[in-house]
Amino acid sequence: MFEIRPAQVSDLKRLHEIEVECFGAEGVTPQQLNWILEKQGENPVIFISVATDPEKSDQVKDLLGFICWKSQTIENGQHFEILDLGVSKLYRREGVAQELIMYLLARAKAEKFLGIVVYLSEGNPPARALYEKLGFQTQRVMKAYYQDGTNALLMVLATSA
Repeated sequence: MFEIRPAQVSDLKRLHEIEVECFGAEGVTPQQLNWILEKQGENPVIFISVATDPEKSDQVKDLLGFICWKSQTIENGQHFEILDLGVSKLYRREGVAQELIMYLLARAKAEKFLGIVVYLSEGNPPARALYEKLGFQTQRVMKAYYQDGTNALLMVLATSA
């Protein structure tokens, strides 16, 4: 249905537009996105993958959403952490976010990682419902985690789940 590929510098403008649609002024800046896409050097630590619609011809305009993630090592193995996930308002409720998460889960399984973690605002019921639908479980509530004082949920999905 959707095609998932690594983000490119040419995606920067559209990535930022989606970020603003999703998070407003609280979102990642164009400079931060640019650093992720081209300034990390030969061994990047943060990655962005984008969902596109292969039916459309304009590669930048058909960018439907993105997932930003990194790999982390803990005592008993490695996992991926979702840092940011955004879907254009035009494509919400069409399975784009789910497809991006499932892409990351497939990578985690292929690389024999323990799973995926995400920190999620307790005040974001639609995102929480999506993660729970995919099998994520709340491992911990982190009090006053965000600048506005809201709590975060640490949600985990094991690759064996």
